[in-house]
Amino acid sequence: MTARSLFKIVGGKASKGHRTGQPVRRSSYRAGEREQRYWRPFNKAERNARMRAAETYDRKHKIAGKHNGPLGAIGVDVLRELMRVIDFKTGRLEPAIATLADRLRRSRGAIVSALARLKDHGFINWIRRFEPIEDPDAFGPQVKQVTNAYWFGLPKEAADMVRRMMGKGPMPDDEVARRKANEDETAAMLATISAEDLAAFRAGDEAPLAKALASLGRRVDLCNANSPRVRTRPCKVKYKRNAVGVRRFAAPPSLRGPEPNRVNVQRPRASVPACAVPSILGRMRKFGAILPTLVPFVEIVTQRCRLAVRLKHNSRSKALCQPV
Repeated sequence: MTARSLFKIVGGKASKGHRTGQPVRRSSYRAGEREQRYWRPFNKAERNARMRAAETYDRKHKIAGKHNGPLGAIGVDVLRELMRVIDFKTGRLEPAIATLADRLRRSRGAIVSALARLKDHGFINWIRRFEPIEDPDAFGPQVKQVTNAYWFGLPKEAADMVRRMMGKGPMPDDEVARRKANEDETAAMLATISAEDLAAFRAGDEAPLAKALASLGRRVDLCNANSPRVRTRPCKVKYKRNAVGVRRFAAPPSLRGPEPNRVNVQRPRASVPACAVPSILGRMRKFGAILPTLVPFVEIVTQRCRLAVRLKHNSRSKALCQPV
């Protein structure tokens, strides 16, 4: 800062838009003002994956005949050293260039060039900072330049590589095609098996829930069978009260004989009424929310039960409409 006259200080005519001459670089921010926007906790498990991705990136983009790749050997060493000195809990990273040069036994110019290459390719970034000087001279510098605040980044190619090495990246195309083929084959196989086998496939063989679902699937198969077993309805003794209030025996329909203008139709009866199966499946859907693997089985059984009820209703309607 240049010396100002007493007249300018007292009169308040000191200009504000001129170069101060203080040793602070352009686009610098006050220390502690913006670092927290970029510092994030660093996962220590990713350190090796990031280094491998950087080395692979450097080898892949190396031009034939050149001694080094785009990052260079010094750039890879600087990146490794930055990952050693970072605070893993907070992500704080503010080493001095002189510190990096002393640790790596390199010149200051080599460290500066390596940092610039890493920034150009997206592996690191930084902001410049300054801080006020304690007890400064009235007409001397009021602030001073401090170390930069660094944080890590990754180009898209290296980021995909890190995710694959950490088990979070997209699967290769051949693996995606193989899994899609397996899913199609499984769906085609499940479309041809019975409800009992479907329950055993979805829930296992030994679990109690699997046995219950297999039993339900077996009964659904009975409802959907082409020739279900015919079971006679048991005769129930009924009593009616007359006008005096005395209970008298009411003969069952089998003893009273056929009623006039009514057709006797012997309907097949399964172990479980088909109309009751959807209500059972409604309760199973609530339990299927806890076990997602059972949801496809419940949906398929529901469709089959609805089809069985529809077919049974149609057959009954046709039988009742036949002429006497």
